[in-house]
Amino acid sequence: MKRQILLQCFLWLFFQNEARAAISNDVPPVLPNAGWVDRIEAYGCSARTFRAFQPQSHGDLLEALMVYADADCGGPEWLLSERDILGRSYLQSEARAFALIAQDKPLGLLGVAAQVDPFQSLREGRSAFSGSSIYGELNLNAQLVQGKEWGAVVSATPGFVMAHENSSSISADFYFQEGYVKAGYRRTEFVFGRIPERFGEAKNGNLILSGAHRPIDMLKFSVRPHWIRPISFLGPVTFQTWIGKDGSEVGRKDAQLWAVQLGMRPFTFFEWGFLNLMQFGGAGSPGLDFGDYFSMLAGSQDTALKEKRHQNYATHIALWGPKQTVKIYNQLFFGSLGRLGDWFSRDISWLIGIWLPKLGNGDARLEIVNTQNSAYSDSRWTQGWVHADSPLGHPLGNSAQGIYLDFSLPLIDKWRPQLGFSYEIRNRDKLSGLENENRWSSTLTAIKRFQLMELNLQVKAQRIENRNYLRHEPEMEAGAFAFLRYSFL
Repeated sequence: MKRQILLQCFLWLFFQNEARAAISNDVPPVLPNAGWVDRIEAYGCSARTFRAFQPQSHGDLLEALMVYADADCGGPEWLLSERDILGRSYLQSEARAFALIAQDKPLGLLGVAAQVDPFQSLREGRSAFSGSSIYGELNLNAQLVQGKEWGAVVSATPGFVMAHENSSSISADFYFQEGYVKAGYRRTEFVFGRIPERFGEAKNGNLILSGAHRPIDMLKFSVRPHWIRPISFLGPVTFQTWIGKDGSEVGRKDAQLWAVQLGMRPFTFFEWGFLNLMQFGGAGSPGLDFGDYFSMLAGSQDTALKEKRHQNYATHIALWGPKQTVKIYNQLFFGSLGRLGDWFSRDISWLIGIWLPKLGNGDARLEIVNTQNSAYSDSRWTQGWVHADSPLGHPLGNSAQGIYLDFSLPLIDKWRPQLGFSYEIRNRDKLSGLENENRWSSTLTAIKRFQLMELNLQVKAQRIENRNYLRHEPEMEAGAFAFLRYSFL
């Protein structure tokens, strides 16, 4: 009961503010905008805001940049050029074309009804075929704002993919990647549509809402990051909740997903986010009483309620070092809430990252991931944490570990080269008697901006042992990725 009273009081505070900001389109997580603003902030040219919940409103990123719009600051020339592009008053529409060469077939994950593409796992569940594929997409955005208080926006991203499947036949498919309508007043917004939700800021996949899943059909309510007068000491605070469909064809069909998220940044050097993710309903599931929804929202651990829903929690913490020369971030994913000091005695999946954003023209990042045997599984909702056969959790799946090391190098004739190395082990504990899978990967990327156009080229090689959990000799795979973006309107 006390939890419910505290929750009601906190939600009430969100509406006791006078913050005014224009409603704007959301920045798709596939774009690097939020990461650019994070790096711009490291050079002292952006105000602090909260960016770990994505997609984020373009207006919030713009507002953070405008505080220092006229300030001179250090930083790579290409990054300052991106600051000028990000400073546009509205999110531009884009035409995108990208190609995957020598694409391998999707890999099934143990314990969940989902597949992942290990070569390009964070493609937000776009249609995949075995063999080379070419994609084309249009991301169309429009907004209408009245007096910087009331506003409405619309966005749509239709796409088309054509593939040379298994090097023998041509396959093609039209798809609707994402799209929504949004209406809001000041910082409060209602959104309905297909949205690519993410929780956290890891480059190689978050522990939950990782970017490997397809966008979710949902109804979403959010209060964007802002200072709340009675509790301004908490810094920019944000709250959002959404409900959507699980979309599984196996397990308990027609199940629902419900997320409640809270984030804040009380200090320049510290930010914190929390996610309560619930899965309920579906074929064969017991029904929920009206009071159950409030108990779920308050994080109740009632035994009877546990039989009616599958629930997990996640946290995000980020710490900036002196002069913002280093950022350390951590994610935890676990099953139940007890006393704060008792959280770490439970089976917890974790991710830790170290980012050095100011190494001349480049940067460096290290991420380490560890997932538990049943992190994304459940004995009642047997499909696990999935959406439409794509994993909501980390693309490594259950019982896995991963180490990722990424470098951005100095410019070469206006090209920005990047190097990446990784080691991944899936099914680490040989669940179900199957062998584990090891992958060693190296990646070379080159990025170049041509005014409103950006070209991204990538070559990747992998050594795979026990590929797809089958016993045979190790083998090598190589492939290439090309991504072209052109902004207009």
